[in-house]
Amino acid sequence: AFPTSERAHPALLRAAQIANQSLDRPLQASKLLLAYLADSGEAPIVQTQLIQMAERLANEHRWLESLRIYTIYVEQFPADPGSGQALIAIGKLREQTGSWQSAIATYDRALEEYPQAGVDVSARLGLAECQIQLGNWRTARQAYEQVLKSATGAARRNDLTPRIETLKQLERFANLLTARNDHRNQDDAALQIARLVWQQLGAPSRAAIEFAKVIEQYPQSNLVDDAQLDLGRVL
Repeated sequence: AFPTSERAHPALLRAAQIANQSLDRPLQASKLLLAYLADSGEAPIVQTQLIQMAERLANEHRWLESLRIYTIYVEQFPADPGSGQALIAIGKLREQTGSWQSAIATYDRALEEYPQAGVDVSARLGLAECQIQLGNWRTARQAYEQVLKSATGAARRNDLTPRIETLKQLERFANLLTARNDHRNQDDAALQIARLVWQQLGAPSRAAIEFAKVIEQYPQSNLVDDAQLDLGRVL
């Protein structure tokens, strides 16, 4: 239990600062900040310090601790617009740990509960990247196209248009792989998918999966050596 008198307010803040900075115990610091919030009702100080802690932990690659602090922020301040940005940060942290489906659920929540423009663009960009990692080319393209509808500026269009065109190419190659009566050049289509994901989309983890598919699904192909060489480069 923490003291709750008015005179204890500075002590709680000081204790939170010591726990965070001197002892490097951010979760304990967050508990002290919540005690201060419950007693004083002064949300801005608590909000600022929680976000600063979460950002520091993310910068130090302490993904799980950062995620927990951001989650506390969203739980404590659901009506605050800052919670929308906190959800975006949570989504990015889940991407860092390869939790693509959890990241997608987080971005979807941000879109549903915090539809302001900044959150909208960031969430859809995050959704697109997650769908790329899952190999869902069409869904990723649609997310990027939604960004172009809501975003302004030539820079954004110049960034996304090449990615959209690459995803269209991936869709066409994927359709070749699922053609029932035409198995010609499917090994080449599979290799092209892997190379596009690696070289054009900059997603080496997904590219490694696609190169491995070429090796596993077309073992008699003369392209297996190329796929193995590229897989070694990606890894």
